[in-house]
Amino acid sequence: MYFIVQFVKSEGAWSGIGTVISTLVGFLGGIYVPIGSLSSVIVDMIHCTPVIYGTAMFREIMCTEMMNTLFDNVSSDIVSIYSHTMGIQLTLFDQEISQPNELCIMLTCAILFMLLSVCLLKYTQKTDR
Repeated sequence: MYFIVQFVKSEGAWSGIGTVISTLVGFLGGIYVPIGSLSSVIVDMIHCTPVIYGTAMFREIMCTEMMNTLFDNVSSDIVSIYSHTMGIQLTLFDQEISQPNELCIMLTCAILFMLLSVCLLKYTQKTDR
Protein backbone atom coordinates (compact mmCIF):
# COMPACT_ATOMS: atom_id res chain seq x y z
CA MET A 1 0.00 0.00 0.00
CA TYR A 2 2.80 2.41 0.86
CA PHE A 3 4.29 1.89 -2.59
CA ILE A 4 0.99 2.75 -4.30
CA VAL A 5 0.27 5.69 -2.00
CA GLN A 6 3.50 7.40 -3.02
CA PHE A 7 1.94 8.11 -6.41
CA VAL A 8 -1.13 9.87 -4.96
CA LYS A 9 -0.86 13.65 -5.08
CA SER A 10 -4.40 14.96 -4.46
CA GLU A 11 -7.24 14.37 -2.02
CA GLY A 12 -9.60 13.34 -4.81
CA ALA A 13 -7.22 10.64 -5.87
CA TRP A 14 -7.24 9.20 -2.34
CA SER A 15 -10.93 8.42 -2.62
CA GLY A 16 -10.57 6.81 -6.03
CA ILE A 17 -7.53 4.78 -5.03
CA GLY A 18 -9.29 3.58 -1.86
CA THR A 19 -12.31 2.42 -3.81
CA VAL A 20 -10.28 0.64 -6.47
CA ILE A 21 -7.93 -1.05 -4.00
CA SER A 22 -10.69 -2.24 -1.67
CA THR A 23 -12.58 -3.72 -4.63
CA LEU A 24 -9.44 -5.38 -5.96
CA VAL A 25 -8.62 -6.85 -2.55
CA GLY A 26 -12.12 -8.31 -2.39
CA PHE A 27 -11.74 -10.06 -5.72
CA LEU A 28 -8.07 -11.00 -5.43
CA GLY A 29 -8.65 -12.43 -1.97
CA GLY A 30 -11.55 -14.56 -3.13
CA ILE A 31 -13.85 -12.71 -0.74
CA TYR A 32 -16.59 -11.77 -3.21
CA VAL A 33 -16.38 -14.88 -5.40
CA PRO A 34 -14.97 -18.27 -4.29
CA ILE A 35 -11.67 -18.94 -6.01
CA GLY A 36 -12.82 -22.38 -7.16
CA SER A 37 -15.56 -20.89 -9.32
CA LEU A 38 -13.13 -18.78 -11.37
CA SER A 39 -11.31 -19.82 -14.52
CA SER A 40 -7.82 -21.25 -14.27
CA VAL A 41 -6.30 -18.16 -15.94
CA ILE A 42 -7.87 -15.87 -13.32
CA VAL A 43 -6.80 -18.21 -10.51
CA ASP A 44 -3.21 -18.17 -11.82
CA MET A 45 -3.28 -14.35 -11.84
CA ILE A 46 -4.68 -14.29 -8.29
CA HIS A 47 -1.86 -16.59 -7.14
CA CYS A 48 0.58 -13.85 -8.21
CA THR A 49 -0.74 -11.52 -5.50
CA PRO A 50 -0.06 -11.82 -1.77
CA VAL A 51 -3.68 -11.05 -0.87
CA ILE A 52 -4.94 -14.58 -1.52
CA TYR A 53 -2.32 -16.12 0.77
CA GLY A 54 -3.36 -13.95 3.71
CA THR A 55 -7.00 -14.74 3.04
CA ALA A 56 -6.29 -18.46 2.85
CA MET A 57 -4.34 -18.39 6.12
CA PHE A 58 -7.20 -16.57 7.85
CA ARG A 59 -9.78 -18.98 6.43
CA GLU A 60 -7.78 -22.02 7.47
CA ILE A 61 -7.45 -20.74 11.02
CA MET A 62 -11.12 -19.82 11.28
CA CYS A 63 -12.60 -22.85 9.49
CA THR A 64 -10.50 -25.83 10.62
CA GLU A 65 -12.47 -26.63 13.76
CA MET A 66 -15.82 -26.08 12.08
CA MET A 67 -14.86 -28.22 9.09
CA ASN A 68 -13.69 -31.05 11.35
CA THR A 69 -17.14 -31.08 12.96
CA LEU A 70 -19.10 -30.51 9.75
CA PHE A 71 -17.23 -33.03 7.61
CA ASP A 72 -16.80 -35.65 10.35
CA ASN A 73 -18.13 -38.62 8.37
CA VAL A 74 -17.25 -37.38 4.88
CA SER A 75 -14.45 -38.70 2.70
CA SER A 76 -11.22 -36.71 2.61
CA ASP A 77 -11.59 -36.17 -1.16
CA ILE A 78 -14.77 -34.16 -0.66
CA VAL A 79 -13.17 -32.12 2.13
CA SER A 80 -10.19 -31.43 -0.13
CA ILE A 81 -12.41 -30.33 -3.01
CA TYR A 82 -14.39 -28.04 -0.71
CA SER A 83 -11.20 -26.55 0.79
CA HIS A 84 -9.75 -25.80 -2.64
CA THR A 85 -13.01 -24.43 -4.03
CA MET A 86 -13.53 -22.06 -1.11
CA GLY A 87 -9.89 -20.93 -1.01
CA ILE A 88 -9.13 -22.45 2.37
CA GLN A 89 -6.31 -24.56 0.93
CA LEU A 90 -4.32 -23.28 -2.06
CA THR A 91 -2.25 -25.14 -4.61
CA LEU A 92 0.63 -23.66 -6.55
CA PHE A 93 2.40 -25.65 -9.27
CA ASP A 94 0.20 -28.66 -8.38
CA GLN A 95 1.39 -28.70 -4.75
CA GLU A 96 -0.56 -27.67 -1.68
CA ILE A 97 0.84 -24.62 0.06
CA SER A 98 1.33 -24.85 3.82
CA GLN A 99 0.73 -21.95 6.21
CA PRO A 100 4.47 -21.33 6.75
CA ASN A 101 4.95 -21.11 2.99
CA GLU A 102 2.01 -18.72 2.67
CA LEU A 103 3.52 -16.57 5.39
CA CYS A 104 6.90 -16.67 3.64
CA ILE A 105 5.31 -15.52 0.36
CA MET A 106 3.56 -12.64 2.14
CA LEU A 107 6.73 -11.55 3.97
CA THR A 108 8.79 -11.73 0.78
CA CYS A 109 6.27 -9.49 -1.02
CA ALA A 110 6.21 -7.09 1.94
CA ILE A 111 10.00 -6.80 1.99
CA LEU A 112 10.17 -6.40 -1.79
CA PHE A 113 7.60 -3.60 -1.86
CA MET A 114 9.18 -1.91 1.16
CA LEU A 115 12.53 -1.85 -0.65
CA LEU A 116 10.85 -0.53 -3.80
CA SER A 117 9.09 2.14 -1.74
CA VAL A 118 12.33 3.26 -0.10
CA CYS A 119 14.07 3.46 -3.49
CA LEU A 120 11.15 5.42 -4.94
CA LEU A 121 11.09 7.74 -1.94
CA LYS A 122 14.80 8.44 -2.26
CA TYR A 123 14.48 9.05 -5.99
CA THR A 124 11.51 11.41 -5.67
CA GLN A 125 13.22 13.39 -2.89
CA LYS A 126 16.25 13.96 -5.15
CA THR A 127 14.17 15.02 -8.13
CA ASP A 128 11.85 17.32 -6.09
CA ARG A 129 14.72 19.51 -4.90
